[in-house]
Amino acid sequence: MNKLEKEKIENIIKNKGKKYFFIKASDIVVEERVRLNCMIGCEDYGRNISCPPFTPTPEEFRKISKQYSEGVIITEKVEARLSPELAKHFVKNLTHKPDVLKEFFKTWSSFKKKAFEELLEIESEIFNLNYPLAKVFWYGTCCLCKECVDNIRDCRFPFKRRCPMEAVGINVVETLKKIGIKISFPFKNYPLSVSLILID
Repeated sequence: MNKLEKEKIENIIKNKGKKYFFIKASDIVVEERVRLNCMIGCEDYGRNISCPPFTPTPEEFRKISKQYSEGVIITEKVEARLSPELAKHFVKNLTHKPDVLKEFFKTWSSFKKKAFEELLEIESEIFNLNYPLAKVFWYGTCCLCKECVDNIRDCRFPFKRRCPMEAVGINVVETLKKIGIKISFPFKNYPLSVSLILID
């Protein structure tokens, strides 16, 4: 990727109002243990076709990522506020959401749908810069439908479907450290959304 191409990609992302950080594909941290969070404690495992076991395994993704040289991390503050005290209960209550978190998840769900469409637009524009293998990996499960289908062949939006970074074994926390970003839990007030686009 030359300087001019990189500037074009930067402008595409800037026009969406998002922060971005270029990263070498070799700096993306992939671990088998990350997928445990999908397999154990997530209600979408085996039910959402954008999630495991329907996604590439960490081993498969490792091979895929080696065929890329660079990617871009895109971050954005989620427009859903949660007090520090309630944030402590955020992760352990992802499956069984208490009433006190319902408003947060309602706001977050709306934010995710808008953000996801914007990421697909960014991917498309990068594709049209002659990067046909550019691909988004984002955060959380697919939010295109209220309820997922039983068979992957019946997906209502096959061309839009993308899988979460964690589903393919990306350790988001350790990967962010590679570009100087530190996140910790519980988060303070607003969680940070993190997505990855593999480019070339």
